Amino acid sequence: SGGVRRIALEVLKYQPTGLILYLGNNEGIGMAFGMQGEQLPWVPEVRDSLRVSRTYRILSEKLMPTRQRFSAPPPVLKGTKPIVLGQMTQTQWRAADTALMENGQPTDSVFNALHRRLEENLRAIVKEASSQGTKVYIITTVPHLGYPPFYDANSPDLVEKDIQAYTQKIGQAKQLISQRKWIEMAAVLESAIDIEPNHATAYHLLGSAYNGQKNYTQAWSSRETALMLDLSRKRSLPTYADVAGELCEEVSCYTTSMYPWFKNKVSEKGFVVFQELYGDHEHLNPEGLALVAQHFTDMIVTND
Repeated sequence: SGGVRRIALEVLKYQPTGLILYLGNNEGIGMAFGMQGEQLPWVPEVRDSLRVSRTYRILSEKLMPTRQRFSAPPPVLKGTKPIVLGQMTQTQWRAADTALMENGQPTDSVFNALHRRLEENLRAIVKEASSQGTKVYIITTVPHLGYPPFYDANSPDLVEKDIQAYTQKIGQAKQLISQRKWIEMAAVLESAIDIEPNHATAYHLLGSAYNGQKNYTQAWSSRETALMLDLSRKRSLPTYADVAGELCEEVSCYTTSMYPWFKNKVSEKGFVVFQELYGDHEHLNPEGLALVAQHFTDMIVTND
């Protein structure tokens, strides 16, 4: 949205009657570039809050230098952009000693920061457009739920024997894919999730198992959970549509979400819908572009 903001403000110099914004892909790119080369903290977030404790200060003076002398330093953030944000989020999970999820939604600061970033950039565009009488129409990208997670991690409180058991079941499930044994595959994955409820890969594979059984409602739910547990924040998120909706209730702009349209189509046909409309995990093919254009057209006509 930072790139979209710069383009939009340039376009607005020509005083168009309307501005249409299709965005949400790669929202984490700017943040990931900014964090390249940064070193993760020793005890992220927790140490700073503990510093106020006198007991902590006394113990840290006596124990921490020795401990750090014999410990490997925290990793420096590097690698592909999904890895950078994945490492940041995983570190927060470890600091909290629990997966930062609540009611199916992430609560980590990366997730929240991306939402704030999107909202601030959209607000700046709409404010400038409104000052000259330009209408703004917004559609946020629907994530391709057919794509596997770019970065996932175990719950930090998972013990070693459970990690091994979970990993073994994931291996079994992958073998069952080639055999197209969807019912057995779903059973193995459900037992894996009983062990580890916060690892994205199991939910992604479970979506495949349900899709193979033509249980498309469950398939959608599983893949949606996998998306929320994908720590990379590489793909667009359904909640980006909520950000646009809340903004347009407050200021003068128009928006619609295509997420319900996709969900209804998947409930009828399965994940083949994404194959029909997307070229990869974020870019639409000509048929997908025509679909989005029609949604924009309907929105413009309705609000003209």
